[in-house]
Amino acid sequence: MDYQTAIKQINQKQLAPVYLLFGEEKYLADSLLAQLKAAVLDPATSDFNYDQIDGETASVETIVSAANTLPVLAECRLVIVKNTGLFGLRGKGNLNPEEETGSSAEEILSNYLRDPNPSTVLVFIAEGGVERRHRLFKLVEQRGAVVELASFKGKTLTDWVEQQVKQKGKTIKRDALQYLVGLDGADLSQLSQEIEKACLFIGEKETIDLAVVQKLRPPSSETRVYAVVDAVMEKKPAAAIGLVRRMLFAGEQPTRVFYLLVRQFRLLAQVKSLEDQGLSAQEIRTQVPGVSAYVVGKCRQQAGNFSWPELSRAFQLCREVDLALKTSTGQPALLLEMLIIQLCGKN
Repeated sequence: MDYQTAIKQINQKQLAPVYLLFGEEKYLADSLLAQLKAAVLDPATSDFNYDQIDGETASVETIVSAANTLPVLAECRLVIVKNTGLFGLRGKGNLNPEEETGSSAEEILSNYLRDPNPSTVLVFIAEGGVERRHRLFKLVEQRGAVVELASFKGKTLTDWVEQQVKQKGKTIKRDALQYLVGLDGADLSQLSQEIEKACLFIGEKETIDLAVVQKLRPPSSETRVYAVVDAVMEKKPAAAIGLVRRMLFAGEQPTRVFYLLVRQFRLLAQVKSLEDQGLSAQEIRTQVPGVSAYVVGKCRQQAGNFSWPELSRAFQLCREVDLALKTSTGQPALLLEMLIIQLCGKN
């Protein structure tokens, strides 16, 4: 089950007696837990009916005992077990260390999962990976809900941003949305903060536009370099030079702008080579460490518009400028602008 399905069911009061949450996106785990608390707990009695257990130190017996406790003046209890290793690749987290196989403790939990207490919602939050073939994992699948909290991508991510904005009674223009996603990628926590700031900034206005998000979050040098390469790709030297001059006016050093440009061309070549080998976008991302899905997507788009001879010429021109910078045979800003003109020119 994915996050969206789980949230929909919770909002419809279709609660499972046991949940297993796993995946890389902590923001989604926190969001889902907040929804569960709102759905399960009555504020007047929540102190009596909510337990949070440290899965790294608590025994299985402690977890099962908490889950079997009856609610006080309420219909249901909520028990959250954080950082559990029970469903990991080794499957021994929380099992009695005095038992080599952990079979007795595992059996206790297995028995509970086969017939969970209907007046408790028990939530496990897995630390690290999970083993889908593990008996405990399969029991949660059968009796409850396994929720994978994967990072949002593509349309799922942009839809999520629009939904977050809509929940605050606002709308966001497409270019503003793409700008935010371009800056923060799939970092939902950071995106949520930027959405909150933008909604507060526009006050009673209904729409978040590009000017608003750029004012609150000026584009980084890396982001501006994409625009420079786009202008080069479209053979628009005036536009590219204008972008570079704005970067310099903002305080960037010409040498840093140059090396950012070189870095972008290297990424284009790397992505283009991997695409030529038939790799998908997801496979390319795993081959280019430290680069977000947005950057990979941008590089794929730009790489498709450069032929190998054009990229080879670009690298040759960059080498010449690099040598000139290192030997102090020219003014860095002028060398950078001359490079832009040459990159925009014909072979």
